[in-house]
Amino acid sequence: MCNPIASAFGSVIKDATPCASYYVVLWRIIPFYGGPQEGGWWGEDRIPESYKEYSTMDAARQACDQVIETARQLGKEARRAHAEKCGRELDYCEARGIDDANSVFGEVNGADRYWVTVETELPEKRFGEREWS
Repeated sequence: MCNPIASAFGSVIKDATPCASYYVVLWRIIPFYGGPQEGGWWGEDRIPESYKEYSTMDAARQACDQVIETARQLGKEARRAHAEKCGRELDYCEARGIDDANSVFGEVNGADRYWVTVETELPEKRFGEREWS
């Protein structure tokens, strides 16, 4: 322990537990189309869907490894659902002779993605920049 107060505490209480937290976080990445400037640009929001606190990095890494497959499956389902939605929108436009689906449904933002991390701080939502300058 490099902190003198923690060292003093540890000298009195031999089995003291360090105050450390590791968070396994399941993130949802939500892409968005920013606009047609410069040939089109994209951004993304990063939303923590769930997290679990662990007291050791080893325990957090083991849990993270177990959650990775869940994240893969969520991403696979999101891509499938996104493709089906796009297909329905195109079918709608084709049946009505509409050449530009974006004029009816807006720009397509892309499928959500999921990933898992181990963090040392509580996860917070992170919103992408939405103004082009």
